Amino acid sequence: MENSAQLLDQGFVQENKPFNIEDNLASKGKRLGNYVIDRIIVQGLSYALIFGVASSNMGESEMTGMIIVAALGLWIIYYSLFEAFTGKTIGKLITGSKVVNVDGSPISVGQAFGRTFSRIIPFEAFSFLGQKGIGWHDSLSDTRVINA
Repeated sequence: MENSAQLLDQGFVQENKPFNIEDNLASKGKRLGNYVIDRIIVQGLSYALIFGVASSNMGESEMTGMIIVAALGLWIIYYSLFEAFTGKTIGKLITGSKVVNVDGSPISVGQAFGRTFSRIIPFEAFSFLGQKGIGWHDSLSDTRVINA
């Protein structure tokens, strides 16, 4: 078991009191900023991918299938790997926020993939605009986005 000094260094305990995630949730504005920044980055990478595929000698139907699969893969990799290994996407890095477990510890790879696949739910992107600012991809994966 870790001692209190180690927990304090990791942000789990402050002044011998448990770290309260709910008091440190990222604002809705920050969450919207994360969404917009990450969306621009993923779309930009997707367009670069489309340009690369379009310059090949594939047929139109092959090209369309390839673009869909590659863009979806890019989206899954971007969110899952960034969040699993750093707790931050580029949007979260810029806005000063990060994703953590509901107890404040780093999220697992499974939680990162769960968050990513939860984003497929229609209108999920706007679910964090509710009263507490907790999105469906947060609640379904037992994670929270907090101020870093």
